[in-house]
Amino acid sequence: MAMCDVCETEMLDSPSCITSPIELLDGFYDRIAYGSERAFGRAAARRGPCGDCGVLAAGIHHLGCDLEECPRCGGQFFSCNCHPPDDDDADDWSPSCAADLRGGPRRST
Repeated sequence: MAMCDVCETEMLDSPSCITSPIELLDGFYDRIAYGSERAFGRAAARRGPCGDCGVLAAGIHHLGCDLEECPRCGGQFFSCNCHPPDDDDADDWSPSCAADLRGGPRRST
């Protein structure tokens, strides 16, 4: 069983994570709900819960989910370069973003 560090619930038992905006390189962004992803969202959500973190359609993926889309670049949120660097990895950080802002960012309002 895996616990989500953000909402502190068992990932596969919770229909959604917390919906608060996240801070990325250039501001705060709303997290993208499962089923609203640009690439595969609606089709995946029609098949059932997220195959990685178990959230239901319209729920927010749990932090670390392999299928969560970055609201800034449209790439895989777990591995994109849109996150501000931690003190430990600031020297290795590169501002490039693998998906190069496909479709434009989804900033928090």
